[in-house]
Amino acid sequence: MYLGNTLTIPNIANLPGKPGGGGGGLESIANNFSMQFNGIDEYFNAGDITELNSVTNYSITFWFKPSSLPVSSTQFILSKFFANGDRIEITLSSGATLNSLAFINSSSNSLSFTQQPLPTPAPTSGWYHVAMVYDGTFTDADPLTQNRGRLKHYINANYVPGSFSGTQNAQSASLGGKILSLAKRQTNPPPALFNGYMDEVAVYDYSLSSSDVQAIFDVTDNDPTQTADLSTLSTPPVVWYRMGD
Repeated sequence: MYLGNTLTIPNIANLPGKPGGGGGGLESIANNFSMQFNGIDEYFNAGDITELNSVTNYSITFWFKPSSLPVSSTQFILSKFFANGDRIEITLSSGATLNSLAFINSSSNSLSFTQQPLPTPAPTSGWYHVAMVYDGTFTDADPLTQNRGRLKHYINANYVPGSFSGTQNAQSASLGGKILSLAKRQTNPPPALFNGYMDEVAVYDYSLSSSDVQAIFDVTDNDPTQTADLSTLSTPPVVWYRMGD
């Protein structure tokens, strides 16, 4: 387990730094450091977070800043992995989707995913806020609409409907005993590790609303030296890693 180096948050290059305090009623808290991963042998094990195992609702949020983009492989930013058919993962893709962040969430033998190009500026020049929201209770007669209602992702609080292969199950995978890893997938040998910085990693035992995601993002968007005090959410996250602060 590697605990990383630090980077001061005022180096957030892609946030405009609007005047004012927090957003959406959330209180703010000073944010001075993040955690750095070298893409070679540095990662963090967060343990078996049971709120992600065989559940109908969860959310994950964090900030990240890539130091390099994968050329011929996929970098694993976050992973809770049992097998290809049972996993929760957030990855940075290569090839034709060089600037894309791919969310993969598969359960049983079905695979569903969504991906979105990182917004400008170039991905290596700034920080991005990510939210992954899972709601297995959402139903619709149209399979694509149902998939998109069950698995959503936001980058800088912007939701873009994803593409899907297969059916998104009503429950997350059975991942009891599997640890949540940051910057690595727990296999031997592991695929490419994430090369860059991460901060404010949080897991929730419910589905965040779009207004929740916007409020979390707005605090830092209004002042890059601050981050949302997630403990002031009406329902705080079950785990919250400050990553250096």
